Amino acid sequence: MAAGVRLLFGVRRTLYGRSSVFTCAHLGMSTQAGAPPGSSELKYRTRDLSPLLQLRTCDESVFPPESRPLVVLFGWLGAKPRGLDRYRDLYTGRGWDVLTVRGQLAHFAWPPRALSFTEGLLSYLQESTAERRLVVHAFSVGAYLYAILLLHLHQHPERYGRVRSRIIGQVYDSIVIGGLDKMATGVAEVSPLPNAVVKSATMAYFALTRRYTVDTYNLAIDAFRNQQVSAPTLLFYCENDPMSRPDAVRELLQYWRQTGVALQERSWAKSRHAGHLVVHREDYLQALGSFLDSLPIMVKAKL
Repeated sequence: MAAGVRLLFGVRRTLYGRSSVFTCAHLGMSTQAGAPPGSSELKYRTRDLSPLLQLRTCDESVFPPESRPLVVLFGWLGAKPRGLDRYRDLYTGRGWDVLTVRGQLAHFAWPPRALSFTEGLLSYLQESTAERRLVVHAFSVGAYLYAILLLHLHQHPERYGRVRSRIIGQVYDSIVIGGLDKMATGVAEVSPLPNAVVKSATMAYFALTRRYTVDTYNLAIDAFRNQQVSAPTLLFYCENDPMSRPDAVRELLQYWRQTGVALQERSWAKSRHAGHLVVHREDYLQALGSFLDSLPIMVKAKL
């Protein structure tokens, strides 16, 4: 086993953990655009590659592996399986596989751990997913983990160039943006302690560990802002998000447009952080479906 995969998964026995088979019909899914007739009956298998990674693979009797994209889904902090299923079901309904990345508070609180984890993730994508096309869907602090991955792409282009070239689309939902204060708010939101206490303690922690935390955050933000991957991008945000400054989001969007990014956006005056699909379901589905349909994907079903 390659060193990068060992780094990500720890020991060999964690690679092939629990495995289950489901059908889209069992989950009450509707047929999505880009899927063959009868896709609501598609079967998919779930496999825990590690405590932090879960892979859903669709029925190979309908979609050959080489023709279907792999979605790398970076969940929000503290995301529950049921909440993630709302999004994973949308992709398996299209016949696309989904690799769910479960970030931890430790990845954010101590960036060296995030650097190690994403280095292993990159090695897995490079060594175990062949030449499959990749679509990234990142939520909230999950977008931070993806930004750390982009930092690796920036620092080691010769090592991870094949992964970079296979990313054909990026979806960002409720990114945390607007300074350390917004980051501290994100930490406070997932803590059982009073928000004010957690925010104050987090800001003090940032000051004490700046060399290992804030400096890495800034490098990752630069990698994210400067689009290390030149792929079409869709961004969801709202004006009342406590973890995101809308003016900072708009400034980022303006910058990306000026640099030629193929960009789509959907925003709302009032919504919920990492909950736009629940609050504005039809609007969200229309925007996401239109974006995915525009990507250069030709999924060939075995009819």
